[in-house]
Parts: sequence; C-alpha cells; structure tokens
Amino acid sequence: MVILRSATTPDLSKKETPPDLRGEGHRYFTKSYGPSSYPRDPVLDKFLGCILWGAYGDAAGMPFETIAPLDIYNRNGKAWVTGLTAPKNSFASFLKLGGWTDDTQLTIALMEAFVETGSWDMNVIAKHHVRSLGIGARGWGGSTRESVMRLRSGVPWNKSGKPGGSGNGIPMKIGSAGLYFGMVYSDEIKAGTFKLSSLANIVKNISIMTHRDSRAVTAGIFQSILIALAMNDVDPMSKWDQIMDYTIKVEKQLPDMGETLSSRLEFIPDNLHRDVEYFAHLYRTGCYVIESYPFSVACYLKYRKNAHEGVLAAVNAGGDCDTTAAIVGNLCGAEAGIGDDAMELVKDVEQYHNIVGLVNAFYNSIRNGMQLQTP
Repeated sequence: MVILRSATTPDLSKKETPPDLRGEGHRYFTKSYGPSSYPRDPVLDKFLGCILWGAYGDAAGMPFETIAPLDIYNRNGKAWVTGLTAPKNSFASFLKLGGWTDDTQLTIALMEAFVETGSWDMNVIAKHHVRSLGIGARGWGGSTRESVMRLRSGVPWNKSGKPGGSGNGIPMKIGSAGLYFGMVYSDEIKAGTFKLSSLANIVKNISIMTHRDSRAVTAGIFQSILIALAMNDVDPMSKWDQIMDYTIKVEKQLPDMGETLSSRLEFIPDNLHRDVEYFAHLYRTGCYVIESYPFSVACYLKYRKNAHEGVLAAVNAGGDCDTTAAIVGNLCGAEAGIGDDAMELVKDVEQYHNIVGLVNAFYNSIRNGMQLQTP
C-alpha cells in the first residue's frame, strides 16, 4: 500500500538523529549563574575548593581515561601530565582542553537538584539526572546510564538502580552531600559528636537510585564523611578508627556482596609512607569501586591540602583517571579550599563561571535553610 504524504506531513517512519549537545557545556546547567566573583567566605572557600578541584581533576584525566601510565607518558609527548591538555581520544569529538565528563556533569545535576528545593528530594534528584542524560551522557558508566534510562521510562527512583552496579559512579558525584553535612553539622563535627545516620540515609538513597550495590553505597558514605571532616579541618587520621567502625557497621546492614570496601581501606594508614604507584598496584585504578575508590582515598591522604599535586598523581597513575582525579580533587579541595593561586590554575575548566555561580547558589541555599531552622 502506498501512503501519500503532503509536504507538511512528517515522515514518522524515519527517526531523526538528535543533535549532539554534549559539547555545549552550558546546557547542563538549568540557568546561567552569572558572575563568578563573590565575597570571600571561609566556608564557601571550602565548597569552591571541593567542586572546582574535582572538576579540574576530571578535566585533567579526561584525555587519558582508561590507559596505562606508560601510555599516558607517551601520549603526552614523553612527559607526565602537569596540567590540563586537549584530548586526542574519543572525547576529542566534543570536548576541548578543560572539558569535563560524567563526574562533573552529575555533580552539577546533584547540586542543582538541591538548589531547586533546598533539600535532598529524591524525585527532584531523579528528574535532574534524567534531564542531564537528555542533553548527552559524557562517558557515563553502564550502571548509571541503564538506571537513569529506567527513571526516564517511569520506574521510581527506589527501584531504578542496577543490582550489583559496582562502579565508582557514586563517590565521583557525591561531594555536595559531604559539603552539606560538613556545613550543617560543623559544630558537632569539630566537637567529635557528629551523628552519621542522617548523612548515611541521604547518601544511601542517592546511591541505590543508580547503584544497588553495597560497596558503591559504602563508598558514597565514606566519601561524604571524609569531605565533611576535611572542610572542617578535622584530621581524618584522628578519626580513622571511628570512621572504619561505622563503615563496617553499615556494611553489615547491607546485602553481602563478597569483598567489602572496608577490607581494602584498612591497609591505607600503615602504608602511607609508600608512593602512589604502590597503591595503584595494590588496588588497581579501574572503574570498579573497590579498586578506584581505595586508591583515591590513599592518594588524598598522601597529598591532603596539595590539591594540584594530588590530582596529577591520580591522573598519571592511569586507569579510570578522570574519576580518580575528580575524587581526589574533591577531597583535597575540601581540605585546602581555593586561594587566588588555585583559582588561577582552575579557571580553564569548562564552564568555570557557571560552576562557581552554582556552588555559590548551593552554599546560599544551605545557609538560608539553616537560618530558617534557627529559633
């Protein structure tokens, strides 16, 4: 049968290829966040350090994702990575020097969801993940992609997560949750009376939306705790036993997935005299959370406030180095903050002004909520 179509009738038998918007970084923000200059504030400084150094790490590792250290050295002109470089891998089709991947893309989605409501509303968080996928996935892992596609099809957030999704997609984007708890419970953290249950519940919900895996959930909680401590200048080693005890307690409440995250993290304190290459060999640096996350924690604990060197060490260790460097950047940046010299280093990160503006909006949203709760 021949179907006659008028000039104005669309041919529904043909599917148009949607435009590739991944290279248009501003689209990942729901609005323009205006100027990037704000009055300096010690807490906002920590927020900026965490998010900007995370984005810098993501961008620094992006051109070398998945390759081995020696290959990084060769691809970078017989030299180790010392800053941002333009990609020559698959990202080159839509990213330039300073471009970021899913680590920063979903960090943005999580912060914007909070700014919209002033709370960790899971339905809003799910909505922002779906929106971000619609613009274009910048190197998303399988668990995140499949889960957000289920969200898009109408599956509720508490059933969308991929069972056994053991990638590192939670600690890479969860920095804002750590900052939130570090600010709201600052007095308790400094006094050593911080109750972790409220933090754990929020992070668990965010985690199971995409990664229904005990190790991914635990890594998200551990990352948030470290960031909350770091931004309050609390030495993580002084609280290490307490954090580990709580981590083991959480693991016992979650389904048994075999090897636990805590069994890998426990080796770190006694081996911090060793170099980063030791931890890369011990844990490996792939996308599995029980590999890349313990490595990232060790890298952070070796460099602490030296965010730039910590990020570069993670990049040059190879593997899933955009994500490990982003995680290290979040941790080191939360502890170091962001001074003028550091601002100069990170200013070439894609959408720098919008990131700074969003961080400021996120910070103000938390502060306004705290003021409303004050008698």
